[in-house]
Amino acid sequence: MKHYHPGQIALKVSNESVTVGKLLPAYFGALQELSMKVSKNASPEAVQRLAMRKALDGYADMLLLYCDAINNVPPEMLERAEVETKRMFEEKQVPEMMKRANVQTRAQLAALMAKEGANLEDRLEDATKQNIAQMWRSELVKIDPNVSRQDLLQYYWNHEKDFDHTGIYEFEELAVDLSEVKDKHEGWAKICAMGRMVLSGKSVSEVALQYSDGPTAKDGGRRKKGDKQDLPGEVLNAIEKLPIGQLSDVIEGSYGFYIIRVTKRLPPGKLSFADAQVEIKNRIYAERQNKKMEEILAHLRRDYRVWSILDEIKAAENKRADRR
Repeated sequence: MKHYHPGQIALKVSNESVTVGKLLPAYFGALQELSMKVSKNASPEAVQRLAMRKALDGYADMLLLYCDAINNVPPEMLERAEVETKRMFEEKQVPEMMKRANVQTRAQLAALMAKEGANLEDRLEDATKQNIAQMWRSELVKIDPNVSRQDLLQYYWNHEKDFDHTGIYEFEELAVDLSEVKDKHEGWAKICAMGRMVLSGKSVSEVALQYSDGPTAKDGGRRKKGDKQDLPGEVLNAIEKLPIGQLSDVIEGSYGFYIIRVTKRLPPGKLSFADAQVEIKNRIYAERQNKKMEEILAHLRRDYRVWSILDEIKAAENKRADRR
């Protein structure tokens, strides 16, 4: 991406366009993800090209859905979506950005973003398009949630190795992310306050929903440890030793503080069909949704013109090859 100017057009979908600057966060996210997956022998240029393709494809899919929504969704519904997105943006996203940037006012945030070639208006516009695209996706991808027992059994038989495990733990957690507080003292005070709420009679789920940090907060702190899920070593040690149902002391990790309660523990072995049914159903449902979405996107790519900077690069490479 270093060869491109932030203002250069990287993607066009119908009348919508995305600059290199807007693409950068998605590009760096894809680059980080790929760096942990691709072969160590892969060249940096190849990994960068893959990351660029992944970022472009993600944006293109979103804009295809957005463009189709603009042409098919009633104007009053689009207007409601825009109003709701703006409300959420100002109430949630802007304060979160201010906190991450360590500034006190919206004006300070805007000034800091301007130095980086970004602005709040573009962020709001992107958020609006993403919200409308997601709304339209939900409308287009309507799959019967029911899965027959025969389909569940067939999936279990066909993916038996997926259900071998080295130990499964289900637990609830309260977490404080140190990046979300001023210092360790504030983090310690916050996790202790959450612990006292549970000891006084509130459920872990209730406290997690209101006060916990991290991705599990919205699920009431519920978490499952399987073979492939990364967890802080300190938490792993605790869930392997804690009696089921007992609330842990405060656990200090590299990135924060935790309090956990183990609700289920299975020794190494194979997950039974009975225990695997919910996961199998979710997998089958997700696969059907993805297949339906792929069909829809393929159709939209025929209806709307899509161009990316990689198309230009490929055309130039082909031209050079023809000259040889």
